[in-house]
Amino acid sequence: MSDLCLETPFACALCGLRFTHGGQVCASCPITQGCEELVRCPRCGYQFPRGSRTLAWVQRLWRRLRGAAAPAPAAVESHPVQTLDCLRPGESARVLKVSAADIPMLMKLSQLGLVPGREVRMQQSRPAAVVRVGETTVALQRAVARHVHIRRIA
Repeated sequence: MSDLCLETPFACALCGLRFTHGGQVCASCPITQGCEELVRCPRCGYQFPRGSRTLAWVQRLWRRLRGAAAPAPAAVESHPVQTLDCLRPGESARVLKVSAADIPMLMKLSQLGLVPGREVRMQQSRPAAVVRVGETTVALQRAVARHVHIRRIA
């Protein structure tokens, strides 16, 4: 087992536990060979690949290239009307309109409180948009959240 493997922090994709590989985790792990390839979560036992150095390098390069070509974040967020899927966790907004073409979906969203003039607060943005509407917490697929047009509250 390499020193890099012992010092690397991980987050389990299944239960969310943050841990470092090594110590008791390695002592209880049934994998004796190929430790550089798989990591086992000490809480739930989920095994996942440690990660590729090549992939990490490509991701860093991609972020650097995208950062040079992308417009400034202030320019992107300057438009006052956005969709609900653009909110970040902790941000609040006021619903301007719901543009669902499907009448049953429009009715369901209105029953959940997503109506024009209502204030919403994003609690979680991935994998689904979880928003707080009054006393109700609603989880929406990102495709549905794109139908709700909002204006951020400063």
